[in-house]
This record gives sequence, C-alpha cells and structure tokens, in this order.
Amino acid sequence: MCQPASFIVTRERTLFDPDGDKYETILEANGLDDTTSTPDFVRTEMVPPNWDYSRPLKQWDFVVDQDYLPSWWNARWAEKECRKALKKWAKTHILRRGSGVCREGQTRIALGKSVLTEMTGGVARAYDRATIQKDLRRRQGNAN
Repeated sequence: MCQPASFIVTRERTLFDPDGDKYETILEANGLDDTTSTPDFVRTEMVPPNWDYSRPLKQWDFVVDQDYLPSWWNARWAEKECRKALKKWAKTHILRRGSGVCREGQTRIALGKSVLTEMTGGVARAYDRATIQKDLRRRQGNAN
C-alpha cells in the first residue's frame, strides 16, 4: 500500500526513496523489474504502532507488503536491514525542529515544534506540537 516508511528488500540491499514512499519509484530508480508474478525482491514497510509517527523508531513494526516471497527470503535478516535503513529514511523524511517544505511526491513528517509547509501533491503529517501550513499561493496562470 506504500505507507511511510516503505522499503524494497533485495538479496543484497534495502532500498528506499529519500523523498517519497512509492514502491514504483523505488523500483524504477533501481532498475528492478515489477512485471513478473515472482519478483526477486520484497516490498516491506516499517510502521509505528497506532500510526503514531512520534514513537521512537525502535518501536516501529516490520511489515511485509506482498504475498509472494522469493526462496532466498529471510525475515529476520530483512527486518534487521530495514531497521538500519529506517534510521537513514528518518533523516530525510522526519522534521524534528525548525521549518521545512513538503513538495510534490514527497513524504514528510513534522514532530515537536516544527512547522511544515505542504505543497500540492505531497504527503505531510504533524505530531506532538508540530503544525502543517497549506501552501496558499496560486499557481501561475490560474489567477484571472
């Protein structure tokens, strides 16, 4: 379903998109074939309990997001690798202080006292005392 935080696990590595959380984007960026019913990769997610993104990363749950699993699949190894990758994912997706922008195709999570401006097409979420401001600027050509 492509929820934050989404990963593609291959035999050798764990992949994610530094901006968004769409499996298709991760697959395309890494040249992986998604046209077979027996893919040589596994879609996974790291999801916080009760969808509370303010929870510590070590509390997030590991989820496999596909039915078919290749013969090389090892769930314990994959979870460890996804937990390592989650720390890197958080550096580009989670805003803990200050202000930031969530642009088209991006996933951003604001925590604490941070402020996030949401542009059209992004996925922005705020927790704790964080806030999201909608981008109210009109696009060029829309104003009469």
